[in-house]
Amino acid sequence: MKHTITLLIFLLLQTFVLGQGFNGILINKADGTTMPFAVIKLKETGKYKMTNKKGEFRFNIPPDITLIHLQVLFVGCHTTIQYKLTKHKTNMVYADCKPTGIDEIVVEGFAAKDIVKKAVAAIPLNYFNSSYASNSFHRQYVKINGTIKNLIEVQAVVMFNISTKKNEIKSNESIAIEQIRRSKYYHAENLINDDFNYIMYQNPVYHLKRSSINPRALDYYTFKFDTTASHDTYIIEYTCSKFTSESHSVGNYLTADIQDEGWESGKFTIDAHSYAFIK
Repeated sequence: MKHTITLLIFLLLQTFVLGQGFNGILINKADGTTMPFAVIKLKETGKYKMTNKKGEFRFNIPPDITLIHLQVLFVGCHTTIQYKLTKHKTNMVYADCKPTGIDEIVVEGFAAKDIVKKAVAAIPLNYFNSSYASNSFHRQYVKINGTIKNLIEVQAVVMFNISTKKNEIKSNESIAIEQIRRSKYYHAENLINDDFNYIMYQNPVYHLKRSSINPRALDYYTFKFDTTASHDTYIIEYTCSKFTSESHSVGNYLTADIQDEGWESGKFTIDAHSYAFIK
């Protein structure tokens, strides 16, 4: 009998000291998701708990309390919940917070070839589409048996007559010579009629279809990323084994069907934000 009385007193003391256990799951009222790792304060006792990864938590409630107040601290949410105690083993506690789900995003990965095509398509957005003039300097010579021959140096103004058509920038260039120095047997007409035009045609922005980035030719290339690229630039190496954009100053190179005589390799440096060709 004494043992029974002792056990009863012990249980009553335990209930008085520990009170009633409150098991809860914190749920976001906005979207019905559980709220893991939220901080909860029981105002009646000043005790703090943190929910686990399933949103579960537990408090010991004094036996004389039937209504509790839970202060919830969560990412983007600070609220107080009033909750009437029940005899449920697990209590669903709803917090009025913004949705905790993260908006779905799609991460699109580009292959090296896709980056180059995107940069080609962005040319009309990234470069001048109105006419302008630019100062220039040109030097040309050949070396024959160790001796420099046919030297010409020209200071000139290059005029770009720009037009846009079908999302492509095109230019007709002309040159106004300001000063010229040349060797005895070199004629300025050669520079204007042949050499100058040949140089201008190497500009892929204004003469896209003659260049290494002709969009119709890119399917014949192999591309790979250079591992030295930074977060701000793409550096892409390319190889074309079928033909080359270099015409070797042959006037009828495209119509003579001699493209197979060469192959080409190079490297593009492209801005990662604007997709402009830097180099």
